Amino acid sequence: MKNPVNFFDAELINNEWWFSNLSFNALMKMNSESGETEMISTFEDLPADSENLHIKTIRYDNLLIFIPYKSNRIHIWDIEKNCFLKSIVIDCKQTGYFINAFKDDNDIIWIIPNKLSDSIVLFDINKREVSAFDRIKELSYSGNADDVIVWADYKNNNLYIQVYRKNICFSVDCNSGKTEKIIFPDSFLGLPFSVYDNKLYLSLLGTSDIFEYDTRTKSYERYEINNELKRGNIFYSNIIKVENKLVITPCHCDDVIIYDTEKGEYKKLTFPEGFKRTSVYNMCGFYKMSENEIIVFPARCNQLIKINTDDFSLSAMPFVLSDSLIKYSADMTESLFGREYHSGLDEDFAYKETLDMFIDKLVSEETNDKKSDDENAGEKIHNYIVSLFE
Repeated sequence: MKNPVNFFDAELINNEWWFSNLSFNALMKMNSESGETEMISTFEDLPADSENLHIKTIRYDNLLIFIPYKSNRIHIWDIEKNCFLKSIVIDCKQTGYFINAFKDDNDIIWIIPNKLSDSIVLFDINKREVSAFDRIKELSYSGNADDVIVWADYKNNNLYIQVYRKNICFSVDCNSGKTEKIIFPDSFLGLPFSVYDNKLYLSLLGTSDIFEYDTRTKSYERYEINNELKRGNIFYSNIIKVENKLVITPCHCDDVIIYDTEKGEYKKLTFPEGFKRTSVYNMCGFYKMSENEIIVFPARCNQLIKINTDDFSLSAMPFVLSDSLIKYSADMTESLFGREYHSGLDEDFAYKETLDMFIDKLVSEETNDKKSDDENAGEKIHNYIVSLFE
């Protein structure tokens, strides 16, 4: 069965993590100590079985603002009134989806698309209005559909955006809107990165090493890491600097790395027994700092990841689901499976469900003489398995 708890980002309120579930339409909260998880509501104006609704959760005073991922609505939850406010439709034309969002010092949320051909969306929290920011698009876009944004970071009211498979990063002053293009060495085909002071920390295509790039001197230092890419083509999801340590979380590899930049040494943290990833896709979502811990959210993992920043040890917290949530999740999974199954299995969906569930569905239909005219069960199973390795 699909993992019932799956999310990119969350906000902590009174010892509970609040988040939008990726597997189906649900506003949920989880106790940060016990893992007890419950469903609070569904997001308005969207079907109950909607998937992949929100990419980021941002708290502003007594509001939780949910930024869309593959939908086009910003949802706002009033913490004190315990209800949704009117959702905001993003009417700026978008051809792709959103990958991140950041609130600046002026109460504007910058919502980052995955394509350079699309506008950055600006959401004014106080006015409840959206507008388009096109300066990066105007500065960079060449009409190439492959020009996509893969990573973004925000520090000190400056936004940084990394272009996929190119040695280009854009910086935007969120006060003035001034936009600059940073050109790395030709070999710097960047992926995940983070910004601290005047330095960018990058993970590059084709290597498990981390690079520290000084934007003032245009020089860099390489931190060598011997790691194995077990699937996909992206090693890491986040690079988090804690004093002289880099905490590096996995994407398509399986290791959390702690790198000491002063000693030039690193260690790999071992996940506890019972922890597993539930998909070949990105292993981890975003993260939040909480006292002496880094909380890494479990996009396509079955537990919450905690990294202690005192001794840099790792632990994971299993989710404790109520009976009602288990049943609701099963109903939504069945609804989603039925919808995708009867509309034809695509490559993305092949990763979303287990082979056991797929076979059970086919056997049930064959047993009940609900045979289709196009393929028999054996052919469908064969095609499903083939799609997993394409």
